[in-house]
Amino acid sequence: FESGITDLPSYFDDHPEAVTECVNRIKVLNVNQAALQFYQAEDKSQLIDKTTSPIRIDSQSFRVFREQFIELAHGHTSYETEFDTLNMRGEMRTVALRLSFAYGSEQTWKRVFVAFTDLTERKHAEQAMRDAEFRYQQIVERIPAVVYSAGLGPDMHWKFVSPQIQDLLGYTAEEWLAGPQIWQDCLHPSDRQLVTEVEMQSKATGEPVKLEYRMFTRDGRMIWVRDEATVARDENGNSFLSLGFIFDITERKLAEEQASRRADEFAMLYDTAHHLAQSQGDLKSVLQVIGNRAASLLGSSAAGFYLYDAA
Repeated sequence: FESGITDLPSYFDDHPEAVTECVNRIKVLNVNQAALQFYQAEDKSQLIDKTTSPIRIDSQSFRVFREQFIELAHGHTSYETEFDTLNMRGEMRTVALRLSFAYGSEQTWKRVFVAFTDLTERKHAEQAMRDAEFRYQQIVERIPAVVYSAGLGPDMHWKFVSPQIQDLLGYTAEEWLAGPQIWQDCLHPSDRQLVTEVEMQSKATGEPVKLEYRMFTRDGRMIWVRDEATVARDENGNSFLSLGFIFDITERKLAEEQASRRADEFAMLYDTAHHLAQSQGDLKSVLQVIGNRAASLLGSSAAGFYLYDAA
């Protein structure tokens, strides 16, 4: 600023060598034991001597020095940032840096205190957690079932539901979590009591939930689902949350119903043939056997026959 420079960021962009010149004027006066341990230095001279010090200009440090020079030049008395740096062994470490002027040096910049905290392990742990969360999210979103966590019972509160809920029932995960009554509305009225009873029993005993029941989709279709969940407990051993998955079994149920109907039909045909064989052979007896079997097969109370002249 004393040289007439009013736009320091633009000046540094046009003259990056000016940043390097400013850095070269920095002289490390002293370091503590923690700095030696962090940089894996044998003694203070390795950090104070510019020929051996690991503190040097690279793309990371250039950005940091440039930013701190601009901040301080604009009247700030301190500067904080995070960046990566190498120790004496060439290991990359992440640090939180804080720079502040020593008393009386705010105008002259003759002496500053630099403190930094090693964030490397914390950063590694945070990255590992992000990676684990990403892998978990990928697994959850690719399972061909709705994954969920929720309370137990008729007033269950949903904690999480995977995006597959939209494919199954037509509601987005956001809609499902925001409207707890949707769950009860989607349950088939004839199955609500069964579902509630099984869930309350699971809450009391801690046994897994295994249910098959009917639900209505957003567009009114009825589907069959299988619901399997385990019960999580708090530190006092009280059941409080079900963790499970729901998947569509409509095709299987329809196939089972069709197979059951066909089995009933074959059994009825066999029974009819057996009774016909035992009848007196007169037309009235034959028609009575056939009518009774037809009524039973169709779920009617009785059946009748009539003849007419097509002519």
